[in-house]
Amino acid sequence: MLQLFQYFQENAHTLGRQTLEHLGLTSASVVLAVLLGIPLGIWCVRSPTGRKYILGIAACCKPSLVWHCSAL
Repeated sequence: MLQLFQYFQENAHTLGRQTLEHLGLTSASVVLAVLLGIPLGIWCVRSPTGRKYILGIAACCKPSLVWHCSAL
């Protein structure tokens, strides 16, 4: 445990910089997902045509649980 604290102390600048970089990337991806997801979700609810296209694309992009299980 002492080695872990020593590592944190010796690499505090790098860990801090990488933590901020991670938070920035994560925040940007969440904002992008919300900006795209909410309007597309509203369109899916209001339009049967939109629902068909958006859900079809989402089904192709999202890996299914079957793919993950078959890889094991």
